Amino acid sequence: MADDRDPLLESLFLEASHEMEGKEFTALAIAAPQRLKQKLLAAGFGIMCLIALCAWLLALPMQEFALLSVNLLSTNLVDLGETQTAWLLSPVNNLASILILSIKLCRSIWKRITASNYAY
Repeated sequence: MADDRDPLLESLFLEASHEMEGKEFTALAIAAPQRLKQKLLAAGFGIMCLIALCAWLLALPMQEFALLSVNLLSTNLVDLGETQTAWLLSPVNNLASILILSIKLCRSIWKRITASNYAY
């Protein structure tokens, strides 16, 4: 039975059975995923810090814009003083209400135009 083995194949198996050199290579190959994980964590932390910095830098201008738009839209159309009529009309006596009413009017007109059928 032992004579049936191929000598070339036997020599290849004998070469492969010896201890491989390069334990440093094996250690580096095993540590590579850990380094990749550390790099990804560092990149994620850097991106998070960059987003926080941008949000912090843009917070004041955005707040000023919001304050300016609120002051502009809440401007009274007609000065009615401190009467009961002024208190009654205060929800509709500003630019925001006119803007909302005009948008609603345009939307209803658009719906009527697009929903109409031109059958006679």
